Amino acid sequence: MGKYYGYEQAGIVHSIASYADHHSSRSLPAGCVEISVIGNKYAGREVRGFLILNLTESIKYIYPEIILLVFALAILILGLFFRKPNLWGIFALIGIIFAAAYLPKSLSAGAPIFSGLLVNEAFSAFFKGVFLLISLVVALISMGYKSFAKENSAEYYFLLLVTTVAMMLVACANNFMVIYVALEAVSLTSYILVGFLKRDSLSGEAALKYFLFGTLATGIMLYGIS
Repeated sequence: MGKYYGYEQAGIVHSIASYADHHSSRSLPAGCVEISVIGNKYAGREVRGFLILNLTESIKYIYPEIILLVFALAILILGLFFRKPNLWGIFALIGIIFAAAYLPKSLSAGAPIFSGLLVNEAFSAFFKGVFLLISLVVALISMGYKSFAKENSAEYYFLLLVTTVAMMLVACANNFMVIYVALEAVSLTSYILVGFLKRDSLSGEAALKYFLFGTLATGIMLYGIS
């Protein structure tokens, strides 16, 4: 019956016969995974290939990021009506814990998602877990920060969760454009977080310096990518 190599897109497996004929003894290219059964048509066959999931198939594998975004938007909207600093810190902690709980389930893809823009693997999941842990610690420390009494802390926790989502996207990016957009999202929210204390002149100065250095670093990065 032979071995089949190829990739799946929109539920269709496109085999690469020439690769199977001439490279059967070699290791598969990066991102190549084994697909034991793909529908009834491929039942009982050993199918190996690139499993590339499209948009609708990929949504369920980014539940941690979606959960964080939902909690971030809820905190931002509810923060317009209620000004309770510790309350939004607790909301952020709950969102991070829920996202961490769904993190192992997102590993079941084991292949590129969103048509190859992102990749779900143990390496990216490890760094996602690290980012969630760091965000959890930062949220805990921030809840005891007295300077937030004069600021709208809901905005702070919103930015914290959005930054975490952007860092998680950096960890699983599989495309230079995605890496750039995610890094820029991390940078922009970080600039705002650094200058969050509007009544503190040092905070504003630090944000301006960070912005100048960040734009220079972005230009150098784009030059290197090109």
